[in-house]
Amino acid sequence: MKNQLAASLIFSLMSLTSMAQSFIFIPSNGRETAPNLAENTCNFAGTLKVEQFIGQSSDTDLSTIYLCYGDSILIRHLGDADLSGDPIPATAPGIVYGFYICSPQVSGETFQDIQTDPCLLPGSANGLFVTQGVQNGGDTWFFNDGSMQNGFNNGQPTQLFFAPITIDDYSSTSYESAQLGAEPGPCVDVNTDAIFEVVYLNEIKAVGINNAFSDDCIGRFTLLGGYPQFDQTAIYTVDIELTANPAVKAQVLTTQANLFANSSVSFSVSAPGIYTVTIEDGKSCGKQFQMDMSGCDASDNLVLQIDEVAGAPGAEVCVPLRVKNFDIASAAFSINWDPELLKFKEIVNINPLITNAFNLDTNITIGLAAIGKFGIIMFNSWNLGAAITVPDGEVLFELCYEVLDTTDQNCIPIIFNNTPSQISMENVLGETLGVTLISGGVCKAVSAEEPAIEFQTQCFPNPLKSGETARLSVNSSKTASFQWTLSDVQGKNILLQNLDLAEGQHELILPTANLVPGVYFASLRDNSGVLRGFKLVVY
Repeated sequence: MKNQLAASLIFSLMSLTSMAQSFIFIPSNGRETAPNLAENTCNFAGTLKVEQFIGQSSDTDLSTIYLCYGDSILIRHLGDADLSGDPIPATAPGIVYGFYICSPQVSGETFQDIQTDPCLLPGSANGLFVTQGVQNGGDTWFFNDGSMQNGFNNGQPTQLFFAPITIDDYSSTSYESAQLGAEPGPCVDVNTDAIFEVVYLNEIKAVGINNAFSDDCIGRFTLLGGYPQFDQTAIYTVDIELTANPAVKAQVLTTQANLFANSSVSFSVSAPGIYTVTIEDGKSCGKQFQMDMSGCDASDNLVLQIDEVAGAPGAEVCVPLRVKNFDIASAAFSINWDPELLKFKEIVNINPLITNAFNLDTNITIGLAAIGKFGIIMFNSWNLGAAITVPDGEVLFELCYEVLDTTDQNCIPIIFNNTPSQISMENVLGETLGVTLISGGVCKAVSAEEPAIEFQTQCFPNPLKSGETARLSVNSSKTASFQWTLSDVQGKNILLQNLDLAEGQHELILPTANLVPGVYFASLRDNSGVLRGFKLVVY
């Protein structure tokens, strides 16, 4: 059976009733230190190792162990202690682990000497907090059930140091006198070379849950506990997905750098339903819960979409950013890419409808482009709070890159993100708008042996509501025949259509009226096989 930390006194029992678990406290009786008898051979507390871990934490190696709430770890003593200095051999000696707030500095040789250690846990000035005593070679479990935090740090994360200490009578966790009237514990050893540290983290919680924060597609909650509560520089990672279809992801609006303890996390969804929120704290302590976003009507979400264009290494390409429901007073978002694959050149073709709201010198953190990201803000600088409106499907601006390299994947992603600028869209009433962000990228060019079919955009919109028309622009360099296919995740063809495309630009229409919510795969083929495909999400 696991030896849980228990509570008692050496001479009288002290109950620590505020703790779910309790601890043994060995008091000092306050007498002068008795000299250690010359004939006594002093003890050695021995060494230890981590034997077994149960829980979530990813950081459980000596010398610092992090325990998530509910975790436990078994410290095995290696059985190499020397307990021959026990004053009364009739009672079995053993090993305990003392509680410290820093690495202990005093190794013995008496119990009273140990009381002078400045690293003793506060509250143990007249004694010593220890674990339940075990025989030489015994095991000690350390649990995180919240009692350490509640008992020693007012419910806050707790950092404690432990070291093996010899005990004269392990069954009663007591020290014995070598002679009548002498001080107990004349021959005690703390192995200051076998110190380990345990950080007890609080349970991760989400509070203040709101499933319609200012918009029916925006949710919000506040994060507590875990590693970021202990280390104020640490942050959480948050992933939110549609429970019935994990391919549909929510967009976390709060910038990654602001996902610290007690932070408010906002997110926007593009489809109604129940969403699973997964939180991780940097030490693999996790929390998962669900939020009901069934009230979301994404038809009025502001849509930003980065197109897909073809580009070979050495080529310069410009990638359009299109919009839908773009009627705002202000906007902020970020764009990220891999700078080893794409070198940013410039922004061109700025829509004249945003010239009063978007200045390349002041509204973009262009200095971060060298590391593959920048933030963008928009507001009407001539008339603060005035509406900025762009018709559906129009290009907001184009992002131009030099293609440095290709990858094993077909496309180099250019994605929307919340770093460095938090995603925020507001209308003229100051209300936060729900958003749907569709990333794109630069894709491998079609080889010379194949008809040069170049997809100028992704399917727009995507995700889309069942019944909404999906459109795709295709540019054919010559007249050719193709087959347009739509299949479900099992590979079953839902739509099969033959097309004859003349040279030039074409718009393909993909009806979705009969599609049930789910993930579909579309492709355009000629006799040589698939030229280009993409995933279509229907909700």
